[in-house]
Order: sequence, then structure tokens, then C-alpha cells
Amino acid sequence: MQRTWTLWSCIRWVASAALLAMIVLFAIDAREAWHSPQRYPFGAEGPVASLWAYASQRHYLIASGLALAACGLAMIGIWWRHAPRLVRWLCVAPLLAVVVHTFLEWIVAFE
Repeated sequence: MQRTWTLWSCIRWVASAALLAMIVLFAIDAREAWHSPQRYPFGAEGPVASLWAYASQRHYLIASGLALAACGLAMIGIWWRHAPRLVRWLCVAPLLAVVVHTFLEWIVAFE
């Protein structure tokens, strides 16, 4: 039987590709921050010193881990077909919270 492409299946694949790219980028960035912290301007000397994630290496790695977990949970929510819709939306909610928090933090820092 040939697979038919619907709008929702295309959205699911595009969202999954974007999430996978984000997971790879966050993982590479967290690894670099762990092994080469001198490349990252942590503390008061950096250009974004007022942001919580850039206060120290520990905060940066925690923020990266939370973003990785949120992306992974969102990926589960996208592909978990037999779960109720509320559960699937609750899987995507942490990613939305991370995005909104980061956006608001950047707005406050650069006003």
C-alpha cells in the first residue's frame, strides 16, 4: 500500500527535522561548553552577562540540558500517535516554555 502524504504528516516530518537539528546543535554546543569553557564568555565579562544561562558554565550546561530534554519530549509528543491529544500537547509544552522564557529574557536584556 502506497503512503499518502497529508498536510499533518508533512508538518510532523518538518517539525521532527527541525527538532532533530536543534537537538544536534544543542548537544554539540553543550559538549563544546563542557570541554572548552574558555571559548564562552561566562560571567560579567560577556556580551550577555545579564542572562541567567551565561552566568556560569554550570548554568549554561543546565540550560542546554533543559533545552535538550524539552526538544526530546516534544519529539515524543509529535510521534506518539495513540496518546490523547492533551498528553501530546503536554509533551510539547516544555519546549514552548523554554522558547518563551528565552525570548522574554533576551527582550529584557537588550532593552
